[in-house]
Amino acid sequence: MTKLSNKYENYNRLAFGLDEGKVHIRSKEKKKETNKYEYYWMNVKLGIVYPFDENGNKCGSSLQIAEIEKKMCEFKESDLKKLLSLSKYEKANDKITLSDGALGYIKLLKDICPNSYHILDAMHLKEHMWILAKLIYPDENGKTSPKAEKFVNYNYEILKEKGVLNLLTSLNIDKPKAKCSKKKLKIWNREINYIKNNISRLDYPEYIIKKFPLGSGVVESSIKYVCNKRLKNGSPIWLLESVNGLLKLRIIYFNKFYDDFWLFRKNKLKRKFKFCA
Repeated sequence: MTKLSNKYENYNRLAFGLDEGKVHIRSKEKKKETNKYEYYWMNVKLGIVYPFDENGNKCGSSLQIAEIEKKMCEFKESDLKKLLSLSKYEKANDKITLSDGALGYIKLLKDICPNSYHILDAMHLKEHMWILAKLIYPDENGKTSPKAEKFVNYNYEILKEKGVLNLLTSLNIDKPKAKCSKKKLKIWNREINYIKNNISRLDYPEYIIKKFPLGSGVVESSIKYVCNKRLKNGSPIWLLESVNGLLKLRIIYFNKFYDDFWLFRKNKLKRKFKFCA
């Protein structure tokens, strides 16, 4: 993690989110067997802390870190803890975490933020509800069935007003019959298990009362502007060394430490080469 200067305001309400984008990597050397370069995708994982107000809206500057790793679980816990320390996360009165339902994220967030409210963000939840909806109401003439949209909206309102157990009861009413295809039942059960595995993170009625943000729009926006807009723009293919350096520089820029960074570099060069600029 790039060293960051310690200047961040004290906020009473802080959200900590995790998400990931992707970057296209090219091997540094050609493979001997084929005399061709190898190409592969790697995850760009981003952690962000941001303040939110009494209405659940972002109300101040964000702090981010990002890493390029092969697996989600390789996100360095120590770097995330540095980010939380820098943002004074533990001193906030209201602390929440937001992420999708990946088991790696759930465990990581609960380990390093044990005193927080852990929330499965609404956007990822709705993606899984749409899968259920389209099992029952397939697209019609290449367009989304109005019944599928009604299904998602209806059940999402049940979750917000009555809680996750009532949501599961409602979904069970529409469960495909046993005589339907095994493939459809397998998908249905997989999506229901996704919701069940996240029951502790789906107390939406309480989150709404406390006016916590339910969506990860701020995190998604950071992935777009910090990572994807530059690293995944058009069809660039990167050497790992190059993309690592550029990603660190973008994090410095978006954390508003750009001037500090160049002053640090200038002073470092002065000491190394013993000259005055």
